[in-house]
Amino acid sequence: MWTWRITNLFSAIPYVGESIVTLLWGGYSVGNPTLNRFFSLHYLLPFVIAGVVVLHVWALHVAGQNNPAGVEPKTEKDMVPFTPYATIKDGFGMVCFMIFYAWFVFYIPNYLGDPDNYIQANPGVTPAHIVPEWYYLPFYAILRSIPSKLGGVIAMFSAIIVLAFLPWLDSAKTRSSKYRPLAKQFFWIFVVVCILLGWLGGKPAEGVYIIAGRILTACYFAYFLIVLPVLSRIETPRAVPNSIADDVLAKYGKKAAPMAPVLLAMVLAGGLLVGGGQAAKAAEGGPTPPSLSWSFAGPFGKFDRGALQRGYKVYKEVCATCHSMNLIHFRNLADAGGPGFTAAQAQAVASEIQVKDGPNDAGDMFDRPGRLADKFPSPFPNENAARAANGGAYPPDLSLMAKARNYDRGFPQFIFDFFTQFQEKGPNYIDALLQGYVDPPPADFKLPDGAYYNKYYPGHAIKMPKPISDDQVTYDDGTPQKVENYAKDVSTFLMWTAEPHLEARKRLGLQVMIFLIIFAFLMYFTKKKVWANAH
Repeated sequence: MWTWRITNLFSAIPYVGESIVTLLWGGYSVGNPTLNRFFSLHYLLPFVIAGVVVLHVWALHVAGQNNPAGVEPKTEKDMVPFTPYATIKDGFGMVCFMIFYAWFVFYIPNYLGDPDNYIQANPGVTPAHIVPEWYYLPFYAILRSIPSKLGGVIAMFSAIIVLAFLPWLDSAKTRSSKYRPLAKQFFWIFVVVCILLGWLGGKPAEGVYIIAGRILTACYFAYFLIVLPVLSRIETPRAVPNSIADDVLAKYGKKAAPMAPVLLAMVLAGGLLVGGGQAAKAAEGGPTPPSLSWSFAGPFGKFDRGALQRGYKVYKEVCATCHSMNLIHFRNLADAGGPGFTAAQAQAVASEIQVKDGPNDAGDMFDRPGRLADKFPSPFPNENAARAANGGAYPPDLSLMAKARNYDRGFPQFIFDFFTQFQEKGPNYIDALLQGYVDPPPADFKLPDGAYYNKYYPGHAIKMPKPISDDQVTYDDGTPQKVENYAKDVSTFLMWTAEPHLEARKRLGLQVMIFLIIFAFLMYFTKKKVWANAH
């Protein structure tokens, strides 16, 4: 979908736009030639980035590096060798960034993602609301704020190109905002504008969101084209030190307010906006599902093997009558970190089904017992048969359901979730959905024919009848056969099918985090020792 949207931007170019799009697609529609070209582009980009890094390092050696004071070096005291000073400083910064990055990768990989990414793409259906990745959202808001397609494309690319002209737009002789109070204030206003544009980029292109997007787009460009040139001419900066050494070694009687509170305020403002929007969206869908205690939550989380085996039984006897699980094979039941089946037990489970195979030597299809390499069987031969058996509704595949379903917790939970590593919204939603059926529905709710009322389902009218009730599935380990236990066990199982290697990810993450934290301390004290000579 995004391949089509990105390439289709070029169609806005007059006269030659359609020809450019056809050339990019390699045909008259998006297909394998298009995907191959985009794959080649993404394969080559890292090499281009590596080349730019080499050029950057070369420029640092030839022209020297900048400094926060914005003061030109005048004496030998103002300069230090690139190695070890700049090397150790950048190395420490890189390790700190790697800790932050590893936190996302190993513990909250879906924090800024969209659950729709776990839904299989359907080329015949266009989603009602398409949202790009979070780092594209400000530019996406600028694109949508312009009524003209060509104008929107020009505005979006101009928002990026204008950054290349900063040296000419900001011509102030004082190069550091440290000595330019007005410039610093307008910069943080600009940061707020970018945060608001990012928030708007995730909202539907309608009503007040369009108007706000146009106002903020004007503010975005005004910062570069009006504010910076005017400030560089009218602002009276504070006195600049005579040298870099004077700036670094100066002992100020009254220190300037640290930037950490300002940055924290920006993060909280962004969280308030994103969380507030999510809360409004959640209110449209119904009450927020309760947060349960899951064995796989947190940095040391592991799957409960008993819950996985019970959850598989619930899936097999209840869910599998309507829902497929096309990404899971019987061999996965014996994988490390899974339900704990042995290879023989998994083979015995597989052999219970009959799989159509062939053709044989005579050209005929035949039935055979299932093997470990076979996928879980689908309950229907095709989508039409599935819809016909379910009143026109198509039961979705459950392989990634625990990642493809989500709900919004709003502010301030949006901020807290980053620190608590909360990533269990999918299982919470599935558990709540299975227990959220209400019969009869509220008196003021008009239930469509053939639908059932569920207080956690968006819109509350769901085509799936209540799938499970007490004592429907027999547990062999003595666990009470209640709906709440069935719901939690099958939710645990669906979380495993969505991420079979969750335990390995968290185990590796713990090792990486311990290494990086120790390494960061060593780098910090090394940096302090090295730079002590320069001070």
